[in-house]
Amino acid sequence: MTKFWGEWHHEPAEALRISLKELDIGYIDVFLMHWPWATTPDKKPLKKNESPTFIETWQMMEKLVGNKCRAIGVSNFAQKT
Repeated sequence: MTKFWGEWHHEPAEALRISLKELDIGYIDVFLMHWPWATTPDKKPLKKNESPTFIETWQMMEKLVGNKCRAIGVSNFAQKT
C-alpha cells in the first residue's frame, strides 16, 4: 500500500509511477488518496470547489486499477465526505 499527497491530485498516474519506481516494485495492492484536498505543487491548498475536486481525482484513479495497481482507496476522509 502507498498513498499520494495533495499536490498529486492533478496527476495520480504520475504519483503511482513515481511510487512504484521509488519502492522498486512492479505493483501495489492498494493506492490511496491521502486526503480530499488538492494542493498546488508548492503545497498551497485549493479551495473546496476548485479543480481537481476529490471526485475528479477519484475518477482519474479508477483508470489506474489493473496490473500495477490492484485497488484504490482513501484515507483521512470524514464519513460525510
